[in-house]
Amino acid sequence: MSQEPKPQEPKPPESSSTPASSKAAPASDQSSSRSKQQSLLRMLGQLGGIVLALVPVLLDLLRQLGQIILSILKWVSQQWTAVLPKIRTILPASLRQLPDQALTATAIALVLLLLLIPSAFAPKRSPAVVQAPAETEIVEQPSEPKPATLPPNPNAKRIATLQNQLTEVTTPYAEDLVQAVQADFARGRLLLSVTDDWKALESSQRERLANELLKRSKKLKFEQLDITDAEGKLLARSPVVGAQMVLLTGTQAI
Repeated sequence: MSQEPKPQEPKPPESSSTPASSKAAPASDQSSSRSKQQSLLRMLGQLGGIVLALVPVLLDLLRQLGQIILSILKWVSQQWTAVLPKIRTILPASLRQLPDQALTATAIALVLLLLLIPSAFAPKRSPAVVQAPAETEIVEQPSEPKPATLPPNPNAKRIATLQNQLTEVTTPYAEDLVQAVQADFARGRLLLSVTDDWKALESSQRERLANELLKRSKKLKFEQLDITDAEGKLLARSPVVGAQMVLLTGTQAI
């Protein structure tokens, strides 16, 4: 009898590469954490070795320091033992019989007391308080417009002489007509301020007086003459062209 062929069993599906990669990731994380732990342990081991190497050095330093302190104390004790009999001779009779330990304790207490007294009675400095300067409010007052005038001249005697010279010219026309005189000697400018008597003069008188003042000012070495009233308004000025004074209406301020 012929044997029938057996049916083939289905093969299991091949696993994809994704699970393998997912398993490999935790393995790499574990290896990196182990390397970090190992490096940390190595660092701790190195620090421990350094500490162990320094311990003998520190102990040796402490031993040497202790020997120095003991030698100093021994020297102080020897000096104190040598000086103590001399101290007993200067003490009162009631204190000479005290034992050496009592005198030593008393001396140590006095030394400590002398060291503490200066610090106890030293004046305590209070913290300096810096006061900020008080802020002052500056209120600017509105300045009133002032008529332009020539700068004051320190040569008062020369100004007084000029005023007398000009008064000689104005006296025949009106008494006390000249109110003030200012002079700029560097620029050759003369400024004459007159009173209200100027307005009381006739126009012909004002013109004649202004020309006489111009002649006198040129004689006094001043090429420019300005005549103003008490408020600083220009009444007459020297000409730019010509030889006659220019009279104004009195409304222009100089």
